[in-house]
Amino acid sequence: MPNDVTQVTIWANYLQSPDFIRQIGALSAILLLGFVLRHSLTRVINHWQERLLQTKLFTTIPPLKEFLPLVTHISYSLTVWLTGEAAIVVFNTFEWDVSFLQWAVPFLGLWFFYQLVGEFIAHRLPEAQATFWHQQIIHPIFLLLCSLQLFGLLDDLLSLGFRPTGEVIITFRSLLYGAVTIYVFIVLNNQLRRFLNSHFFPNAGLDEHLAQVATTITTALLLIIGTVSGLSIMGIDLTGLAVVAGGISVGIGFGLQAIISNFISGVILLFDQTIRTGDVIHINGQIGRVEELNLRTMEIITADNIELIVPNADMLSNTIVNYTHDTPHVRVHLDVGAHYNSDPHQVIEILKQATDEHPLVLSHPLPNVFFTNFGESSIDFQLLFWVNRPMQIPRISSDLRLRIWDLFAENGIEMPYPQRDVHLHTVPPQFMPPSPMSPPLSNTPEKE
Repeated sequence: MPNDVTQVTIWANYLQSPDFIRQIGALSAILLLGFVLRHSLTRVINHWQERLLQTKLFTTIPPLKEFLPLVTHISYSLTVWLTGEAAIVVFNTFEWDVSFLQWAVPFLGLWFFYQLVGEFIAHRLPEAQATFWHQQIIHPIFLLLCSLQLFGLLDDLLSLGFRPTGEVIITFRSLLYGAVTIYVFIVLNNQLRRFLNSHFFPNAGLDEHLAQVATTITTALLLIIGTVSGLSIMGIDLTGLAVVAGGISVGIGFGLQAIISNFISGVILLFDQTIRTGDVIHINGQIGRVEELNLRTMEIITADNIELIVPNADMLSNTIVNYTHDTPHVRVHLDVGAHYNSDPHQVIEILKQATDEHPLVLSHPLPNVFFTNFGESSIDFQLLFWVNRPMQIPRISSDLRLRIWDLFAENGIEMPYPQRDVHLHTVPPQFMPPSPMSPPLSNTPEKE
């Protein structure tokens, strides 16, 4: 009982001490300053938001439309948290007591991250899923962390760690900060890629393939910087990591061989330009358009809107038909047969008429028709015409076949079909099989 009285007396004296009053005053000033800054920041953001709407910058940079309201919502918690951390630094500089601030300011940081994660999920997920994540996961974790901080256990938990090598200590705090850093760089990388591909390079008039190369290199460098920064913040020694990686590379070399091969092939394809973004190619029996050329794989969209993910090494090791490498003009062969009763000159004129009427068949170079063969059941022709939309070849060919069918019908030209002529000849009696009702034939001459 005397010990409890002593503790109460100590706390009472501390609450009345100048050190505690100074910290309470600083905390109150921080909360008031945060309110003022949020009010001013909200007015500035609203003003700029109206101006950006007038300049249509939101359509040029779509993430900006989500970023500004997010900053407005979290500005207060972010401001008071950062100001609180700055106050702790100032107090330590003047060697003032900061025990209360060190206990109270982390609550402000937890509040900021709680709002940040909640807003991020609300913008990324449907309302029902966002509500589930908020109520079942984020809110309980926030209350748990606040309870740990209330009893002074959060800092101890985050300080737990291990010493992998030498003097380097990896703690839960460093792992958390490093993971957040890497994630932030990943988000920035995705937004930068979308901005460059959708707005910056198209408006700059840069060639589509060169834009893809620049985007790939830029985002790859950003990811490398983010990964290295995150690992450094975690406390992982990159030199030691390189030594360990070199030691185990022999064991996993065969497993990584395909990945490294695809990566090197991707770099070659980016700079070799044998296959460029936007090219129409023939691969695995399908025609598709190259949508994106990444460092490891190539994304191809077929005419059926099916996305093919092809490893880059396959593009270098196999023969690929590129319809649009130098020019999009492609010559198409269409085989046509007519009945032997048809006039070949008339058939040739009809085939040329069909190509002249189709809007997607190029008039230059001129279409050609060749009389190719005397077939078993038809006289064969080959129609050659040019198009500049390789992805539309199946549809154009179908349209021409339908038009040729109609023109043949209008001009009385029959379509060929397999036929055979059977000729019957009289068989001499001696080669006829014997009938059961007739006497057998004799080959010996009759006697006179």
